[in-house]
Amino acid sequence: SFIYYINNVSQLKEVDDEKSNKAFRTGERLQPYMVFVETDSKVTYFYIIINKFYYKVESALKALDICFKSFFVFNLHYTPQCDQIWYFIQTFIYEIITKFDKNCSPNVNTLINDLNKC
Repeated sequence: SFIYYINNVSQLKEVDDEKSNKAFRTGERLQPYMVFVETDSKVTYFYIIINKFYYKVESALKALDICFKSFFVFNLHYTPQCDQIWYFIQTFIYEIITKFDKNCSPNVNTLINDLNKC
């Protein structure tokens, strides 16, 4: 997944270590992801984690924006577990099409087409 919720900022390293270890075990490259710190049923802090660096930002929208753009800056591929949502964000929100894009599922294409009719 690309969004994690934790209860305390002190858990950032633990989450990052778990993701790093899993990526190492499966032979995958660790991709940028977001961590939201939730206290008292309210998200209070937003982080983007890229290569063991923790970047605190002011909102979930800013976290999503930076996380998405980091894939292009670092020339990364979306992980198979999350690629459809990233393709949706890429094509519908940012309106970016590249020669490296894989096929979206028919459901994602239908959703994009339906939303474009609104």
